[in-house]
Amino acid sequence: MSRRHREVLAHALTWALAFCAFASTLIVVRREFAAKPQSRPRAPIVSDWKRFASGHVLRDSGAAITIVVFSDFQCPFCKRFSEHVDSLRSEGRAIRVLFRHAPSAAHPYAIAAARSAECAAAQHAFDMTAFRHSTRCECTWRARAHPERRTRARRLVGRTVSVQALLLAALMSSQVIQSQSPTLWRLVRDMEGPERSAPSATEFTQVQAIVPLGPLAAVVLEGRPAGLGVYGPGGQQLRTVGRLGRGPGEYEVPHPIGVLGDTIWVTETRARRTTLFTRHGELLTTSVWGLPGAGSTGQLEHGVILEGLLGDGTAWGARDHGAAILAQPPEFKTLLRLGRDGRVLDTIATVSTLGAMFGIGRDDGGVSFGRQPFSDAALAVCGAGPAACFLIDRRVSTQRRRGSFSVTAVNAVGDTLWSHSFNYTPRRLEKTIRDSVLSIHERRLLRSGATRQQIRAALFLPEHSTPISAAFAGRDGFLWLARELGDATTEYWILDPGGRLVAATRMPANVSIRAASDGYAWAVETDSDDIQRVTRYRVTQ
Repeated sequence: MSRRHREVLAHALTWALAFCAFASTLIVVRREFAAKPQSRPRAPIVSDWKRFASGHVLRDSGAAITIVVFSDFQCPFCKRFSEHVDSLRSEGRAIRVLFRHAPSAAHPYAIAAARSAECAAAQHAFDMTAFRHSTRCECTWRARAHPERRTRARRLVGRTVSVQALLLAALMSSQVIQSQSPTLWRLVRDMEGPERSAPSATEFTQVQAIVPLGPLAAVVLEGRPAGLGVYGPGGQQLRTVGRLGRGPGEYEVPHPIGVLGDTIWVTETRARRTTLFTRHGELLTTSVWGLPGAGSTGQLEHGVILEGLLGDGTAWGARDHGAAILAQPPEFKTLLRLGRDGRVLDTIATVSTLGAMFGIGRDDGGVSFGRQPFSDAALAVCGAGPAACFLIDRRVSTQRRRGSFSVTAVNAVGDTLWSHSFNYTPRRLEKTIRDSVLSIHERRLLRSGATRQQIRAALFLPEHSTPISAAFAGRDGFLWLARELGDATTEYWILDPGGRLVAATRMPANVSIRAASDGYAWAVETDSDDIQRVTRYRVTQ
C-alpha cells in the first residue's frame, strides 16, 4: 500500500470516529434534556375496600373515616406515614385506623418485629408506632399497659421462635449430627385389618388418621364417608365411636383425633368443639369453644383455629398471619396453648408458612389460592408426648451433593428442649414430574382468569425435593420422619425423645406409616385400585 493510500485511509478512519462520537453525544443529550416527562401513574381506586377493613384498631373506632394501614416495622417510609397519621389525630381529625402487617422480604427483621407486635397485641399493648426503625432491630414498643403485662409480653416475645431462626440458634446451642449411623429396624407384618373374613369391611376409601389405643388396638378415622372406629388386636372392628350429626356425641368433620389415657377425643376445627368418648365409645362430654351458652368452655380469640389437645389436657391452636388481601398466602402462623376457658395461656412457637400455599390475583379483584405441589414449608407436629411440639425446618437444598434440615422440640410453654440438624443427600426432582404438575395446575387456573406467566411465577417448582415429606410423633416421645427416596421406597428416620437419630427403616411407597408406639407401627397400605387397608407391624431391632 502506497503512502497516499495510507493517508486517505487514516483520514477516513478519523472522520468515522468523529462521526460516532458526535452521534453518541447527540443521543445522550437528547435522552437527558429532550425526553418527554413521564406521566405519574394514577393511584388505583379500590371499590370493595370493606373486605380489607379488619385488623388492629388503633384509633377512634366510631369515626366516619377509616384508614387501613399496611405497614412494615423496619420500613422508614412506613414510620414517616405513621407520624403523619399521628399528626392528623393531634389536629383533632376523627379518623379510624386499622393496622395490617405487610413485612417486606427486603427487611431482615420485619417479620420478627411483626411477631413481637402480635405478642404485644395479646397483652393489649399494640401500637402502630410501637417499633422504632433501627438497622440493628433494637425494637421496643411503647407499651402503655401495666408493668406486669409488659413483663409478660417480653417473656412471650422471647419464646416466639421462628423456623428461619432455628439454624442461627443451632450455631450456639444445637448439636449438628455429622456421623449418622442409625440402627436398621425391621417391621414385621403383625396384623392386617379389618378381618379378611368380612370382605365388606376390609376396604377403606380414605384413611385420615390412626391413633394407637392400648398395646395392640387402634382408632381409625375414615374420611369418606366420615366415621370413627375402634379395631382390636386381630384387626376386627370392635365398635364405632360417635356418628354423623350435630347433636351430642355426633360430628360432621371429625378431624383431628387423639387419645389421652383411655379417653378418645375428637375435635372439629370449623365447629370449634371437642367431644370426649371412653375407649368403649360412650359419650363423656362435648366442649364448644368460642360460643356462649351451655357446654361452652369459653371464648376463642379472633383468628385462632382449634387444632387438638396436648398431653396435659390443655388445647393448642394456631393463628395465621399474612397479607392474603395482597394476593399473598399467610407468611407464618403462631402456635398457641389454650386453657379450658379458651384463653391463650402461652405462645408455643411461631413457624414459617412460606412455600405452603400460593395466591394469584384475578381480574375480578379476587384471589385464587392453592397448596404448593412441592411445598417445603416448615412442619409443626404437636401431640401428647414429652415434647408438646416438634418444629421441622425442611427447606429444599440449593446444593447438589449435600443438604441439611433441622428439628427443634419445645414444651407446652414454648421453652426449647433441644435442637438438632441432620445432613442428607438431596434427591433431584425429575423435570417430567415438574412439567406434569405444572400442566395440571395451568389447566385448572387458566379457567379462573390467571395467565400462564402468573401461574409459573406463583408455583414453587424446585430442582430438588424436600428432605422430609411427612412426620408424626408417638406417645412414647419418638419422632418419625418420612423421606421419599424416589425409587418407589420411603425411608423413615426415627428420633428418640432426646432428638438423637437412633433408627431407620424402609417401606414400599404404597405403604404409609401413620402411627407408632410401644414397639408397634400402624400403616396404610394402598393397592393398585386405590383400596386402602390398615396394617400393624411389629418393630424388631
